[in-house]
Amino acid sequence: MAWVRGALVGRGSFGTVNLALAMPAAVEEEDPAGDCRPGVMAVKSSPLMESVTLSHEKEVLDRLTGCPEVVACYGDEVSVEADGRRLYNVFLEYLPGGSLSELCRGQPVAEDDVRRYTASMLRGLRRVHEEGYVHCDLKPQNVLVAGPGRAKIADFGLAKRAGKKGSGSGRAGFLRGTLLYMAPESVEKGEYEPPSDVWSLGCVVSEMATGMPAWRYGGRATASAAAPLLLHIGSDEELPEIPEELSEEGRDFLRRCFVRKPSERWTVEMLLGHPFVEAAAAAAEASKSDGDDDGHSKGGKPTTERVSPRSIMGFPTGVSPRPSDCSSSAATTSEPSTSAVDGHAEPAERLRQLAIGSPESERDYSSSEGGEGFWVTVRQEHATGSSWTSMHASGSLT
Repeated sequence: MAWVRGALVGRGSFGTVNLALAMPAAVEEEDPAGDCRPGVMAVKSSPLMESVTLSHEKEVLDRLTGCPEVVACYGDEVSVEADGRRLYNVFLEYLPGGSLSELCRGQPVAEDDVRRYTASMLRGLRRVHEEGYVHCDLKPQNVLVAGPGRAKIADFGLAKRAGKKGSGSGRAGFLRGTLLYMAPESVEKGEYEPPSDVWSLGCVVSEMATGMPAWRYGGRATASAAAPLLLHIGSDEELPEIPEELSEEGRDFLRRCFVRKPSERWTVEMLLGHPFVEAAAAAAEASKSDGDDDGHSKGGKPTTERVSPRSIMGFPTGVSPRPSDCSSSAATTSEPSTSAVDGHAEPAERLRQLAIGSPESERDYSSSEGGEGFWVTVRQEHATGSSWTSMHASGSLT
């Protein structure tokens, strides 16, 4: 597949995440599941010799193909970079709406939206558990916003087979996941089974409702207090505080998640029948039939609409105006013009315009302005693997 590596959008212990723009011929290609690849993707990359975790994530995602509540995977390949490095790349669905972490940072999400995002996560976890896996690292940063009230679970690098003993890390005392969202049995005994994901889900729901982590002392988040928090979660009988901000249905839902004994904790299937999310499903269907799902909840924080991609690749911040908005907003905006890129085009087309130039614009390719940043790497897959060449772009993608 021929593709352009775009801007860096994330970094982790596994490697990096960049935007990836499939070149026109590659968009028509089918991925391993038989679906056409989108023009814009995210690409996770790690050095080939250090790609065990990323390769494992690809394997798990292949088993979850077709689940609307799990980030889609569009295949993988090994590339040889311009500096000679060999990278293992996994192509993933790109969701410009950000994560639940961004949505609830410092302020609560409206309960109607909390219900709908929770229902989405439960449906995704049901598929994960049906396939015999445990996510092991469910947290707001790993749940991506796919639309108003719709979420997709991402980052399966730490996922494990349910019932399989051992951490798989080869190190004694290895903790799998993020402490603030870990279940008591995971901290105390190193157990990671489907009930552990349910506890983590409760932590995410609580954080959406309050804008703060479920575990906090005196209203202050405890992300930096690792040692005391380990003792608190693993040894005490105390439970996370149930948010007063939630309705009684929401509070009861969290009580079913925050049960210290995993055998007594409600399962994902049981939680899907809880009134807290049943009502959300009914409201979502009613909203669709009324045609008024505008991404906002009455009386709460709106679900954020975002441009795809965001300003990291040179697009203006904010939402591209729709034609119907131009008469009311064009006269009052003070943002600089970006006429070189069609603001009304589909995201893939806008990226393509940025990468290879708008059809109507003329560019001086003899100019050295922009330096090396003006050249990006294009990969074309051959029978013997991927080779690289350079191509001029309308702006830096690095």
